[in-house]
Amino acid sequence: VLGFQKEIEVFKSFENKLNFYFFNLKLYSTSVELRFPEYISLAEQSLSLSNEYNTVSSLGSTAAIDYYTIRFFDENNRNEIIFNSKNKTEVLEKGTQLAALLNVELLNKLEH
Repeated sequence: VLGFQKEIEVFKSFENKLNFYFFNLKLYSTSVELRFPEYISLAEQSLSLSNEYNTVSSLGSTAAIDYYTIRFFDENNRNEIIFNSKNKTEVLEKGTQLAALLNVELLNKLEH
C-alpha cells in the first residue's frame, strides 16, 4: 500500500518497538522481540523476480532489485533482517549507530 511503512526501533535497553506508519503518521506501536546480536552485518542483497504471467511466456521478463541490508546475527548464526534500503549511505550510518549503541562488532561487507 502506497504510503504505508513499518520500522523497528532499537533501544539500548533492548526493549524494542515495531512501529507502523501511514504517510509518516504513526498509527500503531507494539513491542517486538529480537535476538540480541553477537554482531551486526551490513551486506548487499539482490532479488530477482520473474514476470512470466503473460499468455505468451516468451514475453515475460525478469526484474532485478538491488538493496542493502542490516542483519543481526546471534551466537548460533541465526539472523534477522532489521533494515533494508536502496541507499548504501543510509545503511552504513544506521548500522554504525546500531553497533555503537549495542556495543557489538560491525561486519561491513559493503566495502569488499
